[in-house]
Amino acid sequence: MKITIRNYQPEDSDTLADIFTESIHKAGPEFYSPEQVSTWAPIPVDYDKWQERFAERPPFVAMFQGEIVGFMTLANDGYVDWTYIHPDHHRKGIASQLYDHLELAARNKGLRRLYVDASHMAKSLFAGKGFEVIKMNTVCKGIVTLDNWRMEKHLYQTGNDSHNL
Repeated sequence: MKITIRNYQPEDSDTLADIFTESIHKAGPEFYSPEQVSTWAPIPVDYDKWQERFAERPPFVAMFQGEIVGFMTLANDGYVDWTYIHPDHHRKGIASQLYDHLELAARNKGLRRLYVDASHMAKSLFAGKGFEVIKMNTVCKGIVTLDNWRMEKHLYQTGNDSHNL
């Protein structure tokens, strides 16, 4: 499945928030309890909060046939966040293509390291892209805990490194 990737636009906010919520509610129950899912992705969606979050850390947006199908964010320090794909498009290579785009952007910025707190759902994607597990995290949200894995990948820069992706 060939996608196009573009930069975030403010009018994407509600669609991306919905993709986040739908992805967790449809794929999350394979790995997480109902309480964990509803804590991680509460309904109703707080669209104003998401608009603020995206303005602070604008994601790369994946498009397929004119529709938004996923997103991923790269912070200035190399932190990879918000890797979410619409549930109708899981396992079609979209997250992989988004990641490749993000890694190229990171290399072009001169970043030497990428790191992520990967959920059960995202751990295998990042492992397949060369990330190594550093430690397991337990995140507390009220009385609910969620596990994820801090993973990192070192980007070794050589003369033509950014052209080899």
